[in-house]
Amino acid sequence: MRLFRHSRRDAGPVLAVLLLGALAAVGGPWLVRQGPRGMFFGACSFALIVWWTSNTVAHVHLHTPVFRSRALSQLLSLYLSALTLVPQAIWRARHLDHHRGARSRLRLGPAGCVEVGVVAHVALALAAVLPDMFFGSVLPGWLLGLGLCQLQGRGEHQHGQAAGISHYGRLYNLLWFNDGYHAEHHARPGAHWTTLPALRVEATSSGRAPVLRGLALADALVGLERAALRWPGLQAWLVERHAAALGRLRPALAGREIRRVVVIGGGLFPRSALALAQIWPEAQVTIVDADPQHLGARASFCANVARMGGSSSCTGVTHRGCRWRPIW
Repeated sequence: MRLFRHSRRDAGPVLAVLLLGALAAVGGPWLVRQGPRGMFFGACSFALIVWWTSNTVAHVHLHTPVFRSRALSQLLSLYLSALTLVPQAIWRARHLDHHRGARSRLRLGPAGCVEVGVVAHVALALAAVLPDMFFGSVLPGWLLGLGLCQLQGRGEHQHGQAAGISHYGRLYNLLWFNDGYHAEHHARPGAHWTTLPALRVEATSSGRAPVLRGLALADALVGLERAALRWPGLQAWLVERHAAALGRLRPALAGREIRRVVVIGGGLFPRSALALAQIWPEAQVTIVDADPQHLGARASFCANVARMGGSSSCTGVTHRGCRWRPIW
């Protein structure tokens, strides 16, 4: 009787995730006993377990169930739920929505309810029996691991590449079970991970692993800009601090007429332009940003610059404000 549904090579992911579970069970309590430094390394280790497992074994299993036996496949899902503290029914539903490009109503079903119960029991047991380990390592590590998963997804679809961006590095694909063939995976989601190299398509690729692309400094800064857009109080504080910093240039530029100022980046929330309009209201401020959507979406800020007395044009619409210009 055949154990694996698709390939004997699935023994590799299964053995790897079983080994991780054993290491977590033995190493987690030992690290906590080493004090704060041990808890820190424990949190980092658990974050890596959540991130790696979710993007390798769990990803393989949700698309192409590993075992021929339905009972064994459900047992593996329960184990993955307990190891990552993420019910696999929820992970599967969110991921399949990602492939469809639309959010659907979550239906757990009996198996999903059992997974939720397993995760809840494991978390409560750890909190009750090993509170230092749970609150010092497991919980922060779990949150960090989910953050790494988000960065992974962002890197795999950077700049709106819905078809996915592949990474063909040999070491990465060896350790991540061909997860780097992401465009190929999106072209054929039901293809087994062992077949993806043979299905290579003409697609966007990158020399950097997905999570490193997701960690790009420019993307991080954009994320901070988006956060500022949600809180007017934070916007006011950022403009105030920028104005205070830029105001220190006044003595050095005393006696000079400032007619034009070019700001590189920051088109989504133009805090530097808003600050400059306070300091040199007659200057023409030009924002140079790599993303035209940032410039077009934030034309309304020109009205704010206008109220401060600035001048020029914004995305082709006349304002006493700032001019926005994309770079290519």
